[in-house]
This record gives sequence, C-alpha cells and structure tokens, in this order.
Amino acid sequence: MTFQARPGRSMFQPIRHAGGGLSPKAETTFNEILKQLIILNHKPTLMKSGYYGPAGVGTYPLLTIIGKGIILGGNFNFTKNSAQLKFTFDDETPITSSSIDSLYQQELFSPNIDLLYVVRYDDVNYNYRVGLSPGYNFETKLKIEAVFSASTFLSYLFYYVLI
Repeated sequence: MTFQARPGRSMFQPIRHAGGGLSPKAETTFNEILKQLIILNHKPTLMKSGYYGPAGVGTYPLLTIIGKGIILGGNFNFTKNSAQLKFTFDDETPITSSSIDSLYQQELFSPNIDLLYVVRYDDVNYNYRVGLSPGYNFETKLKIEAVFSASTFLSYLFYYVLI
C-alpha cells in the first residue's frame, strides 16, 4: 500500500497514480514511512488514560506532551453527544473538533479519514465513543482538552511514542 502525508498535518493516507500505478512521490513517501516504522520499533509506546465524571460545563485538560512524537491512536468515551475535543499541535492555533453528533452526521466512521472518527453512537443508552486516528506528528508539544457544553462522564485512553 502507498501513503502520502496529508497537507497541513502529517497524517498518512493511501494514494494512487492516475493510471492506477504508484506515483514517484508515493514511492519516496512510502520509503520514508518504512524508515519511521523501523525507528518506532525501537521506541517505547506510551499510554495515558483517565476519567472525569460527572464533569460539568467547561474545558478539561486530558494530556500535555512536551517533545517530538507520533500519535498511535486512542479513544474517548462520553455520555453526551455534544462533547468536543480540542487539540493543540506544537504552538499552532487549537483545533476544536466537531461535536460527536456532527462527526456522526458527517459519517466519519473509519480511522485515517480525519483526526477523529465515530466508533460508537448509541442514543438509547447515551454511550458515545470517538476514536483518534494514528499517524499525526507533533514537533514540540501536543495538548488535548475536552470541551463540555453539558454535564457528562468521560473516560479516555491514548497511545503515543516520543521520537
């Protein structure tokens, strides 16, 4: 499979040449990814997990990492579909996600389409899970916060590696 870094963010997505073959840029990018994977095999995988509940309206810090690294994945469980997540890569402007409800309406159900994707959307039992796509790089810092517009419970699990 061939990959290409997504513009504006370092996230890898499959690409194909117009004729069905692989473009020269894709070959180079794929080789660079293989080199990164070899480096990652020699680095320890780090995990952060936590729980807030019941959390009232406001912004709650989940994770702050200082250093260079790559997101390997994770998930966030909520009891309200209006919850949002705010990501700050390096010192850029924070990226506030759409609400879980909005992600569901956009049909984001698979990883690597966007930063977040819907894993579970249960309006009967008020059980919502959002997955975090792997492959996003950060150069100096990564900060993740939860933003609640209504009281909710939150549990999260996050995997990353520092390089």
